[in-house]
Amino acid sequence: MMKAASTIAVSGTVVSNTELTVAESKFRKQSESLYQQATKITVTDPDSLKSAIEFGRGVNDLIAQITGFFKPLKKAAKASHTALCDAETEALAVPESAQSAVDAAIRRYRQAEAEKAQAAAEAERVRLQKQAEKDRAEAARILQREGEKRLAKEVLAEPIVVPEVEVKQAAKVVSGTRYRTVWHFEITDSRLIERRFMVPSEKLIREEVNDKKGLAVGTIAGVRVWSTEETDY
Repeated sequence: MMKAASTIAVSGTVVSNTELTVAESKFRKQSESLYQQATKITVTDPDSLKSAIEFGRGVNDLIAQITGFFKPLKKAAKASHTALCDAETEALAVPESAQSAVDAAIRRYRQAEAEKAQAAAEAERVRLQKQAEKDRAEAARILQREGEKRLAKEVLAEPIVVPEVEVKQAAKVVSGTRYRTVWHFEITDSRLIERRFMVPSEKLIREEVNDKKGLAVGTIAGVRVWSTEETDY
């Protein structure tokens, strides 16, 4: 079965991939030719300045043609992309809610199991502590009975070191699954955030520079401000 050619709507019409390729090739050839000419232009007097400006206007016209050609294409593509994203979001809403619900149930169970394991480990630690205290007291009692009162006191004064009790992890109950720890965060006070986590706003800086112009030079700490002379064709 022959596959249908892809098309893009432009201002109510349809542009095929072939037409798009032809247009791109045309623009590329024109652009490369203009670039080769532009790199050879020198401005040394009013006449050459006039010629350069006229050439710049020609380049500007090509830029306008290219942007004019792609503008409706991008608009149509953006509308299609937006519609697809909306449809995807709507389609995913219910299954994602279902997934969140089952994930929450699993987390509650695993948390309860982790708390049980922690409690069991603590109970074992307490048991070992009591057993060690009992053994120490018995050792001191034997020493006292044998007349070693000084050694008995030293034994009773020795600190008891209980070995660390391992907390048993919950067993994987379904083959093919795996568990991973995910860490989360929330900003509670933006005033306390370290500078390395702060991102400069180029949009605000641009607005400040455009508003103050020359007055912005040297007044925005950490930012160099300068101007250039540009030509509007």
